[in-house]
This record gives sequence, structure tokens and C-alpha cells, in this order.
Amino acid sequence: TGNMTLTGISTFNGNTTISGGKLVVNGSAANSAVTIGSGATLAGSGTVGAVTVQSGGFIAPGNSPGNINVSTLTLAGGGGYNLELANVSGTAGVDWDFITVGGGSGAATITANATNQFTIYISGNPVGWNTNTSTSWNIIDWGTVTNFDASFFSVNTTAFTGTAPVGTWAVSNTAGYLSLDYIAGDPTWNGGTGNWGDAYVSTVTGFSSSLTGGNKSVFFTGAAGGTATNNRTLADVPSVASITFNSTAGAYTLAANSGSAGYNATSALQLNGNIVNNSNATQTINLALTSNATRVYDAAAGNITISGAISGTGGLTKNGSNTLALSEVNTYTGATTINAGTLTISGAGQLGSGSYSGNIANSGTLNYASSANQTLSGIISGTGALTKDGASNLTLTGVNTYTGATTITAGTLTIGGAGQLGSGNYSGNIINSGVLAYNSSANQTLGGTISGTGDLVKNGNSTLTLSHANTYNGSTTINAGTLSVSASNALGATTDVIISEGGSMLVAALDGINDAASITMGNNGTLILNGTGEVVGAFSMSHNATAVIDMGYADSWISFWKFESALTDATRLEIWNYTVGSDHVYIREDTNGYVADSLPNVTFYSDFGTTSLGNGFFSAPELHSHIVPEPETYATAALLLIGLGIYAYRRRQVRTTT
Repeated sequence: TGNMTLTGISTFNGNTTISGGKLVVNGSAANSAVTIGSGATLAGSGTVGAVTVQSGGFIAPGNSPGNINVSTLTLAGGGGYNLELANVSGTAGVDWDFITVGGGSGAATITANATNQFTIYISGNPVGWNTNTSTSWNIIDWGTVTNFDASFFSVNTTAFTGTAPVGTWAVSNTAGYLSLDYIAGDPTWNGGTGNWGDAYVSTVTGFSSSLTGGNKSVFFTGAAGGTATNNRTLADVPSVASITFNSTAGAYTLAANSGSAGYNATSALQLNGNIVNNSNATQTINLALTSNATRVYDAAAGNITISGAISGTGGLTKNGSNTLALSEVNTYTGATTINAGTLTISGAGQLGSGSYSGNIANSGTLNYASSANQTLSGIISGTGALTKDGASNLTLTGVNTYTGATTITAGTLTIGGAGQLGSGNYSGNIINSGVLAYNSSANQTLGGTISGTGDLVKNGNSTLTLSHANTYNGSTTINAGTLSVSASNALGATTDVIISEGGSMLVAALDGINDAASITMGNNGTLILNGTGEVVGAFSMSHNATAVIDMGYADSWISFWKFESALTDATRLEIWNYTVGSDHVYIREDTNGYVADSLPNVTFYSDFGTTSLGNGFFSAPELHSHIVPEPETYATAALLLIGLGIYAYRRRQVRTTT
């Protein structure tokens, strides 16, 4: 277990086995093959014969440091080389340990492998050491080598006393030498506020290694955070490979000066990799970025805000459970994928300069919170949710297939062009505190619950069908096309139904309209009853308009609370497809006489406005009265009895089924 030192010249030609302790050869035993067993060490600056370093054995050249000469060398898995580094530069065997094999032309054999490696154990604090500078040392001169593979070697720095390396260690077989290579770490910022071109001062400012040439992966680790500004020229640093905020990073803001990459869209920083935030602090990137390939923005532990424009033909993939916010006018044309968390378009930000045709695959939340209007003409798919926030108008013109909920917190969500939700049959819930405008030329069914205080607006020459009971209490306006009410309480708690010029509302379900809802009709507006009964609030019309109540092809009735005003001058109400005795228009109150005054302007037709049954006749034997054609060929008393009897029966039926 002790040490033995040989200083003379030995002619012994037998084998030497070191089973324990240390054998220091400062003389010559050139004729003796040496086997270094487990727990044993061969050291010194002399000469020996063939050397085999077995598992657990060590070769340690020199006497701090030095060069040992061997005739051949075999390195087995589990063995080690104790390498002392005294200087970064200088002479091998003087400034760092060195092994010469066969005078530099000998043969070496590697019997280690990737799972049972030979280890280089580094010690010392070399003069000139800089953790940010890549360095190489030739540590074995072996001439030729058999079975070399870099993965058969490992490096241990436990005894290294220089500044802790931030890079990586490796070995290589270079021009007949085993070279130990230190590859400086990627540029790391662990300081506070400063410029990218500042000289590195740990925890103060600057990057730990050079950014020159670009395409470097940059890291931010300092807990203090701060603003790191790119002041390098565009030619000097045109790109980065990736940007990573380590778990220890505080809140950083990345910025750029004029003339530096990232300052604006015309001098965008080329992003060749991904952006990852592993810190729970929000990271702000005030850099214009460009890429022609899809890049991942991973809000893994904290939020990321990018206030520079993203351009290029590449796509954007959002990973991580937190929020990525884009607040600039982005122009990238690739697809957008939300794998997790939230992608928010904030500030005055836009996609595609306000008209984005890329598809959006959404498994998280797409939140459009910008103050600028936006059109999305691609397909939004996936199980994720869509949120519309801010006072702007978000228009969807694609045939969208997403199944998550839709929330309108503020502003307007417009379905335009030939766009649809759920490929035309959307069962997701809609929470509306703004305006939901259906302007599409394609038909649409909404089968989920519409709730909230927001308004529903129907534009476009299509049919929008509400097939589920809803709870929203905003207004309902039909400006064009048809709104089909095909479920009880389909109009929720809405109190204002406006059927504007050219619009129509088809009531295809009993009690589809709130009993308190007032109905206002514009010129050529049409209310269609299809074998159903409705109790509603007040009725009014635009001045000088002609509106239609179509009783449909089956027994239909509608009961208004009152007329808001008399139908005078050229204001006319036409009742189409009216069947005497089976169709009824009831008025529950006429304290102001508006109904009686309106009768000359109410005309009944047995068809679509061609065959007149006469003008309105108002009868009020009790609290509930109704308008019928002026009796000319039948008995008024009989008609009233029939009408009131049917009305009373239907009211009982409505109330017993609700």
C-alpha cells in the first residue's frame, strides 16, 4: 500500500505487477512490462516497457507535472489517468502531464467501451484558465491507436480547482495524439442590466462567452434579472440558436439598439431554435424575430411576452402551461399550434398583419385580447377554447372545427365569409359579454348554451339555428337571413328582439322566446310561426315599414302584451297564411288604444300576401283579446268564442308543459 521509487537504470526484463500503492519510476525499466492493478498507481518521469492500466488502476505521469515514457499502452475500462494541469498553454510534460508511447510512434490499444469507460481525472488550477474560452491539451502521444472511440472515455473534474467550468469536456484522437478538449459553454448571462457587448463580469453584466458570428444558444440565469440590450452590430451577431431562461433566472427584458439584430422588423434577429422559460418569472422579449422554420415558444414555468414582430415563413408552436403573449403586428405565415397553456394576442398585436390565413391547432386557449381588428381565415381545430377580449372585432371566416368553449369577454366575435363553428354544428358553450355576430353565408347550428349579458346579431343570407335552451339576456337582432328558434328558451332571457329590414325569425319550438321580450320589426322583417305558440312582450314597428307575421302551415298563435304605439300612415302589418278559427294573434292589453287605432293597418292573408281576408277587427270581451279579419261572411260572436276557447286551451297546454 506504500510508495516505491526507482531512480536507476534497470536491466530487469521480467513483468512488473503493481497490486497496490504507488510505483514511481524516475529512472528506466524499459525492458519490463508493467501491469497496474486495481488500487495501484504508476507515476514518475522515467521509462518503462509495455503498460496495461487495468480496471481500478491509475497512471499518473511525472512528479507534478511530468512525462512518462512507455513502449506500448493498453487502457482498460474502469482504469484512470491522473492528469495534472498547471498551465493552459506551454509544453506537454512540463506544463501538464504527458504520456509518450514508443517515442511517439508506438501503439496504443483501448479495451474500454461506452458502458465501461476509461476516465481522465483532472486536477490543478491552470494558469490562464478561462471558463469561457475553449482549450485543448495533447495528453498522450501514441502514434497509432486501436479501437478508439471518444465515447469510451469520461472526464472527472472533482479535483479541478480552477473556476468551475461552464462548458463541456471531451477527448479526441487528433494527428496521433489523445487530446483533452474543453469546449466553452454557451453564452450565459448571470448578471443584471447591461449590454450584450459588455465584458463579462459574473453576476454583474455581459455574456460568459462570445456571441460573435451568431447562432449561439444563449442562457439567462441571474436571479436579479434586468434589461439585456443587444448593442452588437447586425453583421457581428445576426442570429441566435435558442434563448433559454434557466430556473434561477429573474425577470429579464431583452432589447436591441438601432443597428443591432432585433431592433425592428427590417433588422430582425434570426431565431434558429426555440425560446424556453424555465423560470417562474415573466420574461419580456422586445426583439423582432424571424424564422423560416417552426419554432417552439415554451412557457414551461413562467409567462413569456414578445413585443417584437415575428416574421418569416415559419410557424409558431406554443408549449408549456403558462401564457405566451404577442403584442406586435406579426407577419409570420406558418401554422400556429397551441399544445398547452394560453396564446394571447395582446396590446395592439395581430397575426398576419391583421389577416392571418394559417391554420391554428388549439389544445389550450387562444385568447384574442388585442385592440386591433383581426381576421382569421384558416381553420381553428382541436379541443381548446377560444376567448375574445378587448374592444376589437375578431372575424373567423374559415370552417372551424374546434370543440372547446367560446368566450366573448368584450368586443365582437364575428363569423364571416362562409365561416362556421364546429363545421356548421357547434355544441360548445358560448359565454357572451360582448357581441356575437353571425354574418356567414353558410348555415349554422349552435347546440351549446349561450349565456352572458352580450348581444346576438344575425347578418348574412343564411340560417342560424339555436337548438338548445339558452340563458343570455342581451338583445337579439336579425338584420338579414333567418334566425331559427328550434328549442324552448332558445332566446334565453333576452328582452329585446329586433327583426330588421329583410331579416326573419322562425319560431319552431314552443316557448322559444322569453315571455317578457319585446319584438320590434323593420321593413320587410318577418316573424314565422310554424305550428307553435308564443307569449311575448310589447310589439312595435319601424315607421312606414311593412312587416309580416307568417302563421305557417299548422295551428299557430302568438300573444303580445301590448302595442308600443299605433300603426299609422304607411306602417303596415301583414298576417300571412292565416286560417280562421285555428290561427290567432292575441293582445293582452290596450289601455292606450294603440291596437284599436292600428286595425286599419293590419291585413290578413290566407297565403303569402296575395289573397286578403280583410283588415284587422279587434275584439276585447275580457282581459285577453285578439285581432282577426274584419268579419264579413261569418258571425262575430262565434268567431270570438272559438278564438277565446282555443287560446284558453293552448295557454293551459303551455303552462302544464313548462
